[in-house]
Amino acid sequence: MMLGMTTVYAQNKAVNKADQLLKQVEAPDAKDKVNKLTEAKNNIDAASQDAKTKDKAKTWFIRGQVYSAIATAEDEAVQAIAPNAVDEATASFKKAQELENNPNSTYYVFADQSMNGLWGEFVNRGATAYQAGNYEEAMDQFDNAIKVNPTDTTANLYAGVAAQQVGDRDRSAKYFYQLLDAGYQDKDIYYALIAHERDEKQNYDKAREVIARGKKDFPEETEFRKQEIALLLKQDKTGEAKAELETAIAAEPDNADLYFNLGYLNEELGDQQAAIDAYKRALEVDPQHKNSAFNLAVIHYNRAADTVKEANNVGLSNAEAKRGQELRKQANQYFKDALPYVENALRLHPDNRTLMEITMVTYDRAGMKDKSNELMKKLESMEQ
Repeated sequence: MMLGMTTVYAQNKAVNKADQLLKQVEAPDAKDKVNKLTEAKNNIDAASQDAKTKDKAKTWFIRGQVYSAIATAEDEAVQAIAPNAVDEATASFKKAQELENNPNSTYYVFADQSMNGLWGEFVNRGATAYQAGNYEEAMDQFDNAIKVNPTDTTANLYAGVAAQQVGDRDRSAKYFYQLLDAGYQDKDIYYALIAHERDEKQNYDKAREVIARGKKDFPEETEFRKQEIALLLKQDKTGEAKAELETAIAAEPDNADLYFNLGYLNEELGDQQAAIDAYKRALEVDPQHKNSAFNLAVIHYNRAADTVKEANNVGLSNAEAKRGQELRKQANQYFKDALPYVENALRLHPDNRTLMEITMVTYDRAGMKDKSNELMKKLESMEQ
């Protein structure tokens, strides 16, 4: 009986000894940190394996603190005591919480506070390194923060941006995927991953998976379907792209976005009239459909502007000069035809400079100088 009590006392002593050594190391004038933390580590490791103390939350909490001190030390000699100190610290704190199994108990709360503090330390170090332009160091520190809290979005986001800064697209993608898995929703993150899979990895199936996730998180965002169409075209899957849209339209004949996407697809295929018809149908379904109005205006304006360019490039012969006159006359008619489309688009996008500029030119070419001058003054006032 006495022997058993001695063993328990010895192991409790090991836990207390590790705690004492840790407090000595944390003192402002602490010396000999390597030896003291090595001794603290040896004591707490032994206690965490001993049958008498391995099931006590205090043992694992102190172990977490010891490994945290090693992990956050600036001295490389201290870090070398346990290269995997971040993992060990995190696992120890979680073990303490598991043993307590009560969010209000002492060591559960202490462990939670310690993990938050450890996470915050690494995030702050990462931010400091990033601001100094030391992106590799920043990623290392953010990686440590992620080890403490794998579902943290802050560390993953900034680590991904830091990886972009050094041109490491694969590493950036890893962080961005972790962001999505953690429930983070940002269209720019999706766009970056789509571009990575499509352009750099040429993994079109994976790119379509990302697009599908983006469409689910942002059902109102038309850009994802446009990206999907562009991807199918890149794969020479024109028929599949059109079939998908036609099937979707059959199921939702009052969905203006679907007609818009069909219009965009037809534009990509070079079928301008089919694109116009689809955009018009979208506006019939939803007269306020901004994207369709915009594209319809641009198509009609470009047709007129391209005809002007063609007229300006004709030769000097009498026949060519006559053809130039005919083209200019045709261009003016095209500008008049474009008027209702550019006006409608500008009504829906009143502050869009591009639309203001093309509407101004359209008014001028259609002989409506007053309206053209009015828009010119508005544009000039915006530049002041």
